[in-house]
Amino acid sequence: MKKNLWILVLGIIAVASVVIVFLLRSPDKTRTLYCGPDKTDPAIVFKNPDDAFPSFASGYNVKLEAGVNLMDTLKEAASDINAGSEIQTEIVELREKLNQDNIRMQELMKSCFLAYHTRPCNPEASKRYFDMLDTLISRITNLEELKASVVVPESVEPTPKDTAAPPSTPEISKDTAKLKRELFRFKRRYTPLKLNEVKVRP
Repeated sequence: MKKNLWILVLGIIAVASVVIVFLLRSPDKTRTLYCGPDKTDPAIVFKNPDDAFPSFASGYNVKLEAGVNLMDTLKEAASDINAGSEIQTEIVELREKLNQDNIRMQELMKSCFLAYHTRPCNPEASKRYFDMLDTLISRITNLEELKASVVVPESVEPTPKDTAAPPSTPEISKDTAKLKRELFRFKRRYTPLKLNEVKVRP
């Protein structure tokens, strides 16, 4: 329970930090508008949302794409340990769902981003934008939880100063029962993004 809560907190921090850091690094590209009945609620938005969106979305897209890559690693690991056709089929189906979902998520992200940064004082645009961020948090957190549950912790080996450690493919647990359990747990919590959610336009 504590582990899951910690992963959730890290997910929220990761998503929120991308937004905050991105805004703070672009002071010359942003403006502050004041919303609400008394015009006292500040909203920092980009002057040119179309130009800002690609940089904004890139960090999230990397995290979402990591979920698809994790499924590829799981499929290979399941084959290596002869985990059975049921698990391998489950992984293939989940990978396809994640891949399709990522496409829809990118559409939703762009739609909500442009709508909010064009009309931040519009209640619907504002709500959908922050709902979209909540959806991102949920998806990234679920993927991080799955990865944490099936990947064998790496042993930390000292490396020479100023030397970057080479990237490595995560080692997947060879416990077939655990692999099956965690995959089905992820599937139960996973809710595909609905097409009708991708409909906001600035």
